[in-house]
Amino acid sequence: QTPRLTELTFSSVIRQLNMGWEKLSRISHQPEDEVFFAGDIRSCQPGEWIIKEGEATSEIYRIISTEVGLEVSKGGQVLAVLNEPGEIFGEMASVLQEKRTASVRSIGHSVLEVYAPQQLLEILSDYSDISLRIIKSLSRRLAETSRTLAELKRQDG
Repeated sequence: QTPRLTELTFSSVIRQLNMGWEKLSRISHQPEDEVFFAGDIRSCQPGEWIIKEGEATSEIYRIISTEVGLEVSKGGQVLAVLNEPGEIFGEMASVLQEKRTASVRSIGHSVLEVYAPQQLLEILSDYSDISLRIIKSLSRRLAETSRTLAELKRQDG
């Protein structure tokens, strides 16, 4: 309910985790360049574009909190509003290694966790709950697209 407080809290937790991982890395003699699962925290202002259709970016996003939601659009037409904490988006471009197929804009103030594309394999192998959420999200979008296509075909006769 309070995105700014949430942002500060998560930023603090991430900093503490990173310091802890650095200490563990030195103790366990792990390579310095090993990637750990922890996204960057990004605060988005109302009206700010997070993803623009057609751009060649591949970060993955997870909603931490949002006042109103995130508007998903394609070709200028609004397709959906994402507003559930934990909801993941942007994974299609990362998985397919293609340009963005839709735009995402913060309607109100939002706080997101941003994952680099190279973290995708680590996320999928180490975090089964997030993997399942990504699979469900992609499946839901595919089912919705299939329903829309079937409806359009019925209308065309």
